[in-house]
Amino acid sequence: MEGWFKFERKWLDNGVISRDSDHLAVWVYLHARAVFEPCQTMFGKDPVVLQPGQVITGRRSLSEQLKISESKITRILRLFEKAGLIRQKTASSCRMITLLDADPARLLQEENAKSEQHLNRDKAPNDGLCEGSPKKSEQHANRARTTNEPRANTYKECKNEKNDNNANKKRRVCKTQTRKDAESIFSGEASYDLAAFTRSAIGLEDLDRP
Repeated sequence: MEGWFKFERKWLDNGVISRDSDHLAVWVYLHARAVFEPCQTMFGKDPVVLQPGQVITGRRSLSEQLKISESKITRILRLFEKAGLIRQKTASSCRMITLLDADPARLLQEENAKSEQHLNRDKAPNDGLCEGSPKKSEQHANRARTTNEPRANTYKECKNEKNDNNANKKRRVCKTQTRKDAESIFSGEASYDLAAFTRSAIGLEDLDRP
């Protein structure tokens, strides 16, 4: 494999990477074997495209290249993964290792995506409304107004119906009184009084006297 990679001085200050010579050797070897541009290869029985900072290797291969026991290789890789330095994906005879410090832009993008997901999940239950926010208070006011409007309308309807009943009752009373007055005018007694008044008015009443 041709090319070069950057050895960063901060690796020597990292307590996990520089724990001993074997840890540092594994870390440097992984960077030396990782691809620096997309590369298509096989991972187990599946074709994959390796991205910059990824390498496919195995515990036995690392042990043979670095002269470190397989059991210690396993412990070192687990420690790197626990410290957040690498991510592993295993197959039947090999493993894909992603160096998490190899592509800072991709790592930053992943962290931003996770933060956005957490933010959206926190906002979802309350729709972003605080208990005392103006928008939520307005919703409570609208709900209360909607609840009270049917009561007010019902009261107005009952009052209007009562007024209509009173008006109809008064009209019935007036009609009854008018009918009674008309009946009294055209009754026999009223006719007699009217005839007597007429006779008195034209002087016939004196003629009838002896």
